[in-house]
Amino acid sequence: MRKKTHDRYLKAKHHEEDLIQVNEAMQSISISQSDDSGGSQKVFLTFEAIEELYNEMKKYNK
Repeated sequence: MRKKTHDRYLKAKHHEEDLIQVNEAMQSISISQSDDSGGSQKVFLTFEAIEELYNEMKKYNK
């Protein structure tokens, strides 16, 4: 059976560890970050939303 997500842990400046999960079937990405209180925050983005964000960022990074 094929795994549904690809997981990657990233070290970040302000967080000990960020977890990025790519779900190819749902065409989405989730990002989990630990917060200062010991809990965690999770953000879900679709591939389409990421593409829109990327295009917006390109406008400002010329």
